[in-house]
Amino acid sequence: MDLIKTSKKILITSHFGPDPDAIASCLFTFGIIKTNFPDKILKITNEGQVPQSLKSLEYFDEIVTEDFVNSLSNFNPDLIIVLDCPSIDRVSREQSQNARDYIEKNNIKSIWIDHHQIEDKDTKTIFINDLRTSATETAF
Repeated sequence: MDLIKTSKKILITSHFGPDPDAIASCLFTFGIIKTNFPDKILKITNEGQVPQSLKSLEYFDEIVTEDFVNSLSNFNPDLIIVLDCPSIDRVSREQSQNARDYIEKNNIKSIWIDHHQIEDKDTKTIFINDLRTSATETAF
């Protein structure tokens, strides 16, 4: 919670080619932060097509579909929250090393919430893995 409290701009994302669990966990997280920390500047982004079957979910229209590295450089977040994704290699289809470099160079904090084993670990990252059935359940 302290990372959220001390961050002004928060980027929320999941794996490229998001499935319903990825989208639902991002939207849930966005809603919780928006409700409890209304002063935060939030952005949800995903690489790849977002399932239109989920458009009835609250905050669906907040999702921006764009390359993850572009999201980083255009939004310049203090914190990244990654959901339903065990590795930065799954956040960006073609530019994972560029994303890794940008995050490190700009000392961006990150929180990973997933039900898969987390692969990328460093001293700036918090990992939450309760071995739940979905990232949405884990985020809840």
